[in-house]
Amino acid sequence: MRLLLDNQPIPCDRPTLAAALDAGRAAAQLRGRVIIEVSLDGQPVTDKALDAPEALDLPDAEVRLISADAGALVRSTLLEVADSMHAARHDQAAAAHALQLGKIEDAFQHIAAALGAWESVREVVVNGAALLNIPLDTLRVRVAPASDGPDPAPTGKPGAELAVAGAVESLTRHLQELKRAMQDRDWTGLADVLAYDMQDLAETWRSILLALAEVAASPPRAQP
Repeated sequence: MRLLLDNQPIPCDRPTLAAALDAGRAAAQLRGRVIIEVSLDGQPVTDKALDAPEALDLPDAEVRLISADAGALVRSTLLEVADSMHAARHDQAAAAHALQLGKIEDAFQHIAAALGAWESVREVVVNGAALLNIPLDTLRVRVAPASDGPDPAPTGKPGAELAVAGAVESLTRHLQELKRAMQDRDWTGLADVLAYDMQDLAETWRSILLALAEVAASPPRAQP
């Protein structure tokens, strides 16, 4: 099997896709990069094959791996998710208004869209920190003051330094309260959470994500 990473041959101890991926990831990590594309004999590798890479024995194949700078990749994703907070605020406001009018089905469509954005927030923060080898429980950022709301930050004052792990825990609690109100059919309480708490949270998290994007641009080295 011939294995190439960014068009450069690298050694591989076994002729399987799993071994090729392990070797490629290790080589990319040494360069501060991550694998973003895998091809086999010039064709993209399917998701099914990636789910069971050890099953593919490839003694005569050519596996090509393309990598990207880990910091740049995480930064780009963080900026995309930060932009999605505008849409989340719109969906939350629309959901609150629909609830006040008794349009429950319309409200739930907007809530589902907002929850999708919030799930992306959690994923990009947790996975991004892991990808950059930064312990989440030590990560702190200084967020810019929010544009509205009396005290939009989940902890501390607007513009204060924020513990990211604490902000994630605060987000989790707010989402649990949101889901509790939905399960209890507490439409008044749900409308209040959406119109106030979640709106402030979206503004705060946009600032957190923008600050994290700057960290990703030049990530600190993890302590041994």
